[in-house]
Amino acid sequence: GCLWLRNSADPIVEGEEGFDFQPCFYWRGFIEWQPNRGGFVARHNSKPEGTKTKKIKNDKGDEIEAMVTPAGNILVESMEWAGFVLGRGAPMGYVIPCSGSNRGFSKELMTALNNRFDDDNNKLPAWWNIVRIKSKYRTNDKGSWFMFDFDPEIGEISTEEDYIRGQRLNA
Repeated sequence: GCLWLRNSADPIVEGEEGFDFQPCFYWRGFIEWQPNRGGFVARHNSKPEGTKTKKIKNDKGDEIEAMVTPAGNILVESMEWAGFVLGRGAPMGYVIPCSGSNRGFSKELMTALNNRFDDDNNKLPAWWNIVRIKSKYRTNDKGSWFMFDFDPEIGEISTEEDYIRGQRLNA
């Protein structure tokens, strides 16, 4: 399960090796797609009015529950992390989108970061942390796939430049 760092000079990262990521900002939103892989429609900060959960057929022909907009488009909940890839040349802005099973990864990362405190018991801001992002192989009765994972040993920023960069993206 390789990871792809789009627009990087060296875009393919072995999933077991991973890359260092400075998470700076998190948001939850909804991505609207045309049915049958028809393409991107819009990004929403909240669920559009009139959206209903309905049974539809997915790409494999299986019946699933999905959020469907009044226009008949599919709505997918997404948890997204914006930050910087570090240790691969100059810091590179990057967004980690987490929908489907990757929402579990996002929740685990949020929990880990919310449990990080300084010596005075103050919660550390997300951008204070350096997380090693990897991929993990998962399987169940519906199939097998790779998803995001992270190393439980979370590091900290080490320079004033890291501090300023993270704080600016978080603002």
